Amino acid sequence: MLALSWFILASTNRAASAGLATSSNQAVNDTVGKLTIQNLIGTVIGGSALENHKEKILVVDDEASIRRILETRLSMIGYDVVTAADGEEAIDIFHKTDPDLVVLDVMMPKLDGYGVCQELRKESDIPIIMLTALGDVADRITGLELGADDYVVKPFSPKELEARIRSVLRRVDKGGASGIPSSGVIQIANIRIDTNKR
Repeated sequence: MLALSWFILASTNRAASAGLATSSNQAVNDTVGKLTIQNLIGTVIGGSALENHKEKILVVDDEASIRRILETRLSMIGYDVVTAADGEEAIDIFHKTDPDLVVLDVMMPKLDGYGVCQELRKESDIPIIMLTALGDVADRITGLELGADDYVVKPFSPKELEARIRSVLRRVDKGGASGIPSSGVIQIANIRIDTNKR
């Protein structure tokens, strides 16, 4: 009987030790998993993945000469530039490229700049700078009330537009202390995180 009691006690101790070891291992694995996820998030939000982010600008204008000039100048000062020739193409390219800012002409075929601005504001708070040959104050107020962040009247100085782009992007960066790009989209290799969709 005594021998049997010692056997049961020893077996119980071994089982308890095994259970403790399993629990400890699971706890370690859970901790490592959490740290790995936290490190990944830290890298995405504050690390080199975003330090190398090149801000993308969508230039929308039905005049090919203006698109070409702006694409050349903005590319030279470090922006990634995509272009569209009308309002419908602008919305399509916006969805495909996730730009950080839109330079948007008002008078365009198919869908004018006001219509594009309205459509974009339904789903995004992306900065929009409107270009127009309409110098009337009422026209500028219309664009601003529809959600534009700034307005530049044609003919304009490319240097002035570049300064306004920098200014608007600075305001957006200060407003988003999280370090997430102004478009709200984080792209790392094949991983895409759209923070606008929660």
